Amino acid sequence: MTVYSGGEEEKEDDGPSAAELRLPKSVKPVSYDLTLKAYLPSYTEFPHEKNFTFEATVIIKLDIIEPVKKIVLNMKNIIIDNSNSSLKVDGENVAIENIVTRERLEKVEIELAKTLDRGKEVTLTLVYTGLIGDNLGGLYQTKYQDSNGTQKVAAVTQMEETEARLMVPCFDEPEFKATWKIKVIHPRGTKAISNGMKTDIEATDDWITTEFAQTPKMSSYLVAILISEFEHISGNTTKGTEFRVWSRKEATPMTRYALYAGIKCLEYYEDLFKIDFPLLKQDMVALPDFTAGAMENWGLITYRENSLLYDDRLYGPANKRRVALVVAHELAHQWFGNLVTMKWWDDLWLNEGFARYIQYFGADRISDGKMRMKEYFLLDALTAGLTRDSVSSSHPLSFKIDKASEVFEAFDSISYGKGGSVLRMMAAITGQENFNDGITQPNGYMRRQSMLYKKALIKHYLNKFKYSNAEAMDLWQAIDEKIRDKQIPGPNGNLRIVDYADQWTTQMGYPIVKVEQVNDTHVKVTQERYRKNPKASDPKKYRNPKYG
Repeated sequence: MTVYSGGEEEKEDDGPSAAELRLPKSVKPVSYDLTLKAYLPSYTEFPHEKNFTFEATVIIKLDIIEPVKKIVLNMKNIIIDNSNSSLKVDGENVAIENIVTRERLEKVEIELAKTLDRGKEVTLTLVYTGLIGDNLGGLYQTKYQDSNGTQKVAAVTQMEETEARLMVPCFDEPEFKATWKIKVIHPRGTKAISNGMKTDIEATDDWITTEFAQTPKMSSYLVAILISEFEHISGNTTKGTEFRVWSRKEATPMTRYALYAGIKCLEYYEDLFKIDFPLLKQDMVALPDFTAGAMENWGLITYRENSLLYDDRLYGPANKRRVALVVAHELAHQWFGNLVTMKWWDDLWLNEGFARYIQYFGADRISDGKMRMKEYFLLDALTAGLTRDSVSSSHPLSFKIDKASEVFEAFDSISYGKGGSVLRMMAAITGQENFNDGITQPNGYMRRQSMLYKKALIKHYLNKFKYSNAEAMDLWQAIDEKIRDKQIPGPNGNLRIVDYADQWTTQMGYPIVKVEQVNDTHVKVTQERYRKNPKASDPKKYRNPKYG
């Protein structure tokens, strides 16, 4: 086979569209088996040119949906070893004619000698190399100093939104869920952790091979690896899940509150959603160098240090509150985002809105109500959403992503704050006992209502789409399925959430209602969108003609 890059032949412009970046649906991954060897310097001897590089092999089992003669995956800054890569169909080798790298589109195309038909067992093996970069994406290097002033280096992943392709050629879109079995070969003197529980470890004089259990079906942006000298403390939930918090050795005493908070919150969510956490362990890691506040990788959550470390001798109540909220947010994602994932980034708010809404209940449970965390929702989430949504640069909760750059732009207070606020509003409309199994009543006190309505709406939604993907319409239809017999009054008969919610998710802004006295017996009521600048106009792409 020949290997060439198609990048130079493609027209330069302001960047590819989202449609150009999307993968075809003709082939889907079933499982990944990844072996990765990381060359971290300072631990063992190897050629200098291998510093901060990795060598890897990935074996991908594929489901052929439609007959194809070409397999297209995402890939970025990776070099494939064509002589050792192969494809098998029902155990027989099929020749790979060409491997075409589309750098601009961050894709690799595997062109085959014959057509792959449906129903065949297809296995693609790719051998490749890549870089452990310093741009805080993919598998990247993070450096810090220990208490003696010695520089230390670790390698860690950050895959959201579309950075898994920097570490492994894969189907790097949320709806392409598959299982992952990961093996890491790392320098002696370091430890490796990943999404799954460690199942085997072998050591030589210079290298350690650590193997991990297969994950549940999950999106590629949740894959996680850490190679470091970090230390950890641990505990167990009442159902036996091992819980560990990792950090720099010097910071270990400041991880005790996070361990307490994590165990208590995970137990609470299992009871609340009536769906057990599906992994045998949950790791949380405090990183010295991390771009986000935290990242919800399934079974291995990564945090910026100030979002996880706490010592009551050094920090005040605001820091403690922050740790509780961020831990509760990321653990909520283990169900909302990991178990059930949006199909595409235009419905990111399903991940982030649910986590923002639920985190206040989780944080309140962590403090046994003493920090009155639920009362902060209006201040933190609702206010931020209202402020962002009052300006012309806002966007609808669900909106079409036209450019790759818009994926990142979706991570804002609309998806988080407005998303959580709309869900809170739906809970009030349908009845809290229906929406979330009575975790709270509108006035804020705790009360169980499971005997009134055992199959709560949140639980129904999670069970219906677990290990799969959902869109906003799927959520509203799931709610309608459970409230159909509740006879909740609506504008035209019984309430249909599908009709009502669409107005809040597909157009930007929110209404302001004005009441004007006409005379002693009549008032005039008008409604319009509130704008911080009344003269500003909405972006054309976000105008919804359905609502004027």
